[in-house]
Amino acid sequence: MKCWLFCCGSSGHIRCCHYMYILPTLKCFYFNFLKVQCDFVDIIQEHFSSNGLVVKCLEFAFKQEHIMDFTRMRALESLFSMIHQGVRNVLQYNQQHPDFPMEVC
Repeated sequence: MKCWLFCCGSSGHIRCCHYMYILPTLKCFYFNFLKVQCDFVDIIQEHFSSNGLVVKCLEFAFKQEHIMDFTRMRALESLFSMIHQGVRNVLQYNQQHPDFPMEVC
């Protein structure tokens, strides 16, 4: 089974792509993990376009007064950190509630 990973295509769009082969014993865990990751990518992908929400928020934040020096890289690192935490929260919930896991509508 192949493992999936967030990656950016040459067009700058976020997508899921093959990353590496994993052990069959970890297949179920990784399948659930990767499915949640890919579902997140499908949901948020449109917000990363050149006129999407993320770009507009970065432009707005750049114009605001900050205590620390504002850099787009630091802002994006914070955004991706929060996205990863969201994925972890969904995985933890699904693990603790196998009868009623969160699903994409």
